[in-house]
Amino acid sequence: MAGGATFSCDSCGKSYPWKAELAGKKAKCKCGALLNIPAQPQAARAAVAVAVPVDESQDYRCPACKNELNPGTAICVNCGYDLRTGEYVNTQVDTGQDEAEAEAAPTPKKKKKLAAPAKTGKPSATAWVGVTKSRREKASETEKDNSRTMKQVIIALVLCVVVVGVIFGGKFVFSKMGSKAPQANLPGDDGEAMRMLEENQPMEAAAFIESHKSRMIGMQWTQAKALAKIKQWYEMGAVKVWVPSDGLMARQVIIELPQDKEKRHELLQMGARMEDESGQKVAKDLGQKYVIVYP
Repeated sequence: MAGGATFSCDSCGKSYPWKAELAGKKAKCKCGALLNIPAQPQAARAAVAVAVPVDESQDYRCPACKNELNPGTAICVNCGYDLRTGEYVNTQVDTGQDEAEAEAAPTPKKKKKLAAPAKTGKPSATAWVGVTKSRREKASETEKDNSRTMKQVIIALVLCVVVVGVIFGGKFVFSKMGSKAPQANLPGDDGEAMRMLEENQPMEAAAFIESHKSRMIGMQWTQAKALAKIKQWYEMGAVKVWVPSDGLMARQVIIELPQDKEKRHELLQMGARMEDESGQKVAKDLGQKYVIVYP
């Protein structure tokens, strides 16, 4: 140190000892500012206050920086002001670390980050970011995905089968219940006639014949004879003449009876004669709605 020569930081005003071997170099102040070490030491700063005697009876402050001092203190450790001489002195111990502080701090190395841990709670051997998975791990994940997809497909198929079964089963049950209900305690041919009309797709007799040239009623009737018979039944008072079939041949004809007693009687007797050509069978009017004819 050259006779106690110092230089100060332009930012915070802190003083440092000036050394000839450091002249012209750069250093770093403790406040963070960059220091340019001058080629020549600075002149001693003028005293900022007149030296005053120390009054040990009362607390007092540094006349330079206004820092609180203990009674009897001769030198302010904050700014280095000597209350006895009115000059600044160096309050820093030279440890030789000023040059080390001027060196650039090394850049910290970035640590690699682990990828998200697997469900097992243990990171995979290839779980580092940027590291691809092994073939075994890829194959295991693919197998899990395929198994999950297969389970979903099987569940969907089972649900479809159940729904279809419920629909068709319910339809079958209700159709049976509906077909049996009308047959209970019905007079004459009404029970059988209603069952045939509900279980099949009935057509009006004349429309049945005229809709296709190959359609027939009975085994021996031609289409012309069938149409003539249908016309005769309507003239006798039939409300509707039904064929309980949508195929090419109908073996039965269902005639809906009118309310008129005489017309009902004629149609009932006609149906009895067609069933028994000997004429011994006599049809009774029980208030039924239908009569079945077998051509």
